[in-house]
Formats: sequence, structure tokens, C-alpha cells
Amino acid sequence: MMVAPDGLYYGRLTPEDAVAIARARLAGEVELDHLRGRTCYPMPVQAAEIALRRHLGVTSPGALRLVTRSSAGSANDGGLTTDASFAHGGQAYAVRVLSTHSTPVPLTCRAVRDQVALQHEILAIDEG
Repeated sequence: MMVAPDGLYYGRLTPEDAVAIARARLAGEVELDHLRGRTCYPMPVQAAEIALRRHLGVTSPGALRLVTRSSAGSANDGGLTTDASFAHGGQAYAVRVLSTHSTPVPLTCRAVRDQVALQHEILAIDEG
């Protein structure tokens, strides 16, 4: 499910979950349990935002602002490390994410063959 205009993706939803997410958004909140990311960010930055939201308990859609992002390495060669910095309430936060390929798995319920997916591990969340 995608929620506009924020571009928030949610996944693994029951019909009841979708209704709860719509109600939360209408109330000005982001539901964190099913949040998969924001369409305007690369996947490692999406993982960083979700981790920081959970770490801080931030559910307002516009509460975090991405300030910078940088990446080094490759998901094919030991991992891609992404550093993302966010601003929230006058404070800066840095999140480091390691992205690697999974072992081949079915990516959808109708997949006819297994494929690798990116998996993201949060290495650090630092204030300042």
C-alpha cells in the first residue's frame, strides 16, 4: 500500500491493517509496524529512516528531514555501507546501514524462481 502525498510504502497488510494505517494517516501519524519506506529515498536510506523513527518513537510524517546521504562499497562485494543524516527537532542524527544480498528466496507469493534481495542491517544510530 502506498500513502500519498507522503510516498510512504506499507507491506504485509491485512484488510484491517490497511484501514488502521489510513486512519492513522488521517490523524497525522505514520504507522511504524508495517512501514517499508518512502518512495523518494533509496532502499538503504528507507531502512535508516524507519530505524530512526522507531528509535525515537517519531510518527509525524514530516518530523524527520534527510540532510545528507553517502554510500561506499557494493552489495555484491561484502556490502554497501550507507550513512544517512537526519534532522529532528533541532538535533542531528546519523544512521549507518549495511546492505548485502540475501540468499535466493521467493520475492513474491507467485514467484516462479528464487531471487536475491537486498537486506539491510542497522549498524549504528548516533546523535549529534
